[in-house]
Amino acid sequence: MGRKRPERKNAKLIESILEAYQPETAQDIQEALKDLTANLLEEMLMAELDDHLDYEYGKKPLSLNTRNGYSSKKVKGSNGEMEIKVPRDRDGSFEPQIVKKHEKDISNIEKSDNFNVWKGYDYKRYICTYSRHLWIWTFRVNSIKDNK
Repeated sequence: MGRKRPERKNAKLIESILEAYQPETAQDIQEALKDLTANLLEEMLMAELDDHLDYEYGKKPLSLNTRNGYSSKKVKGSNGEMEIKVPRDRDGSFEPQIVKKHEKDISNIEKSDNFNVWKGYDYKRYICTYSRHLWIWTFRVNSIKDNK
């Protein structure tokens, strides 16, 4: 009788990602990573706007400055170029910190000093989770290559 593979903490998450994206090649995995990275950045930007406006999405605004849609922005990360939606506010006072205005290269985002700015935001857990997922995805790609 063979040994049972140890259960991973994020096994269900990995399964759901594999089910959603159904990668067959290394390129498919890179595309999934780009998509996940873009979604993560958008979540962080929305949390940043929530903090700036002092109310959460769906709640009653506390001032006249409210959400005003999104701007599209192309950024280049370690997984390649991706398009993200950056939220806006009505009076234009929102200055995102995770992806600053006019910033295009986000490849060194995990090493940046912006982590100091992010302390206290709700999305800090996303950053930790994202780092773990990135490691898991890298491990999985290497395992697939080694098995072929």
